Amino acid sequence: MAKHTIEVKCRIVGREDGLDSVLLDIATERIIVAELIRRTVEEQISTMLLNKQMEREAVQRALARQYLTQEEIDTQARQGSVRVPSRLPSAVPEIDPGLEVQRALDAFTRHKFYIFIQDRQVNSLEEELSFTEQNSVTFLRLMPLVGG
Repeated sequence: MAKHTIEVKCRIVGREDGLDSVLLDIATERIIVAELIRRTVEEQISTMLLNKQMEREAVQRALARQYLTQEEIDTQARQGSVRVPSRLPSAVPEIDPGLEVQRALDAFTRHKFYIFIQDRQVNSLEEELSFTEQNSVTFLRLMPLVGG
């Protein structure tokens, strides 16, 4: 069984401040999309916290930008525009990787971000993926337009 190191890039269309890319070691030949999301989110949290690149509040803000909830989108849309959070409440809770993974899975299911392997979009959490050393993985978040 071959082991592949895959770079996962996270981008938000129209913004320069998406999450940093992470490297995942894929030791199996196949992995489903839900597992790819889980491992990516956990690695994002781990990388940001362990490398002390960001304090906990900054990690929460970065995760909130990438995986904005439907409730947050709806509330902001009623106010006239959808924006990524610039500030978090002063009492930032501990980061719960399980909760953040669930938010990411829900966001993918609701089409709040998309996953591309090379140039092919994946559509289902249960879709099985195969990786080679040349695979390019991108989590792409689109910002909704006002009124849409």
